[in-house]
Amino acid sequence: MQVLCLGLFRTTRHSRGTWHLARGTPKVHMPRRCAALRRMIYERLFFGIAVVSLLSFADPALFILGNPAVGPVLSAQDLTPRVDTLWTKLTTQTPWVDFTASAMGGNPRGFIVATVRREEPQDKYLVEYDVETGVEIRNVRSGHYGDAQYMTFARNANVFATAEAGLIKVWRWPELEVIREFTGNSEPWPAVLLTSDGKRLFDAHEGVMYDVATGDTLWRTDMSWNFAYPKMTPDDRLILVHRLVPSPSNDYGLLLDAETGEPLDKFYGGSGEEFIAAMAISDDGRYVAVSRLVDDTPVTNGSVYVYDRQLQQIVLRKQYSGSQNGGYAVTFTPNATGLLVMRSGMSDACDIEWLPSWQREPQMCFAWMGANFSSDFRYNFNGIGGRIAVSRFNLETVSVEESEPESSSTIFPNPTDGTVTIHTVAPDGPVRFEITLTTGQVMSTGSTSIINNTCSVNPTPKLAVGSYFLRLTRSQQLLFSSPLVVR
Repeated sequence: MQVLCLGLFRTTRHSRGTWHLARGTPKVHMPRRCAALRRMIYERLFFGIAVVSLLSFADPALFILGNPAVGPVLSAQDLTPRVDTLWTKLTTQTPWVDFTASAMGGNPRGFIVATVRREEPQDKYLVEYDVETGVEIRNVRSGHYGDAQYMTFARNANVFATAEAGLIKVWRWPELEVIREFTGNSEPWPAVLLTSDGKRLFDAHEGVMYDVATGDTLWRTDMSWNFAYPKMTPDDRLILVHRLVPSPSNDYGLLLDAETGEPLDKFYGGSGEEFIAAMAISDDGRYVAVSRLVDDTPVTNGSVYVYDRQLQQIVLRKQYSGSQNGGYAVTFTPNATGLLVMRSGMSDACDIEWLPSWQREPQMCFAWMGANFSSDFRYNFNGIGGRIAVSRFNLETVSVEESEPESSSTIFPNPTDGTVTIHTVAPDGPVRFEITLTTGQVMSTGSTSIINNTCSVNPTPKLAVGSYFLRLTRSQQLLFSSPLVVR
């Protein structure tokens, strides 16, 4: 499951992997923070709609790598929101009192919602709904003592997890059988991540990586807190967590090595009373988005920043103002062709706006959308509060013609000990290759040629064992991008 992260940034300079902020004297008031965000989230999900009112900064220096505006760039007022809702249900139409969390994934694809039966408020349930029709298929008691507040599927395995304060359960799908339980701190706002194979689980609130099969602790860090929900790259290399530290410092996004828990990068943002509401990381780990909202009730204003870790600079800086605040959830589309920003408000305009990389004005907006996406981006969904819904999401409507790498491209062998071969639909001709570390440091560059849709890359000097990114470009146009593992 890919979840739209709440995220906003603001920085001034970069030094040794740390993004520094121009900020005033920060204040950290957790009860106020939680109340403001909780109220904002529930208002947004009850109504299922959002207001779009955009303020843009005209700063052409932030457009990089030959990624100018592609296609028509329209103001929010010019956009007609797309409505692709398959179905929606209110608690008043069901035997359930309240929806507390939801997840989509598995094979066959399932949509599961955590809830409470009206006649049995002490018993917690998991309910499966048909993705296309919304018909209830089955329900089981979850065995949770309190409300399950977070759910997630493993990307490539029939495993999912549910989390309440102090209790995490790992389930086998579609059997709906518990295979492992973890207990811990009873603090609110639990959140967990499963690796793509479902074999490891990260408790974001405790900062612990577990082995699902044995229950053993693999590593632990105190550098994690999950007010803004965590994210993991599809190759299980990087974890982006929310780090909350006492005043006079402020909260920030922290990038961790998923194998060791070692910190790699920090991403501060905002100033004054603003707090991180959500974060996102692109599939290849190159881009990080942070969304900040003003610490106020009702929540107003906000900003969304996108960082390029390779170039070590901000590539998108967007401000929102007034009650039509933006960025309470953000996510990158595949291949980082742009950013989807979930808005919050009380109008029938955009729930989600599409910002092609890296434009400030939306090229398209979508109405009646939730904050969550299936891992293949075919569906958008939400299941919290008094309403659940599933919508189709057609990525073709938000493609970037000239710069989107082809999803049908492949690289092998990967892992490798030397030369790799790339099959691509890109036109034949000379290309440049670049291999970087996950930190963005360039390790090898050179030239090669695509002949009959195939090219070979032989990096020199020989790369050390580790994780890298490989990119092919032509005239500053990105043709191919992929993680590369060297053994």
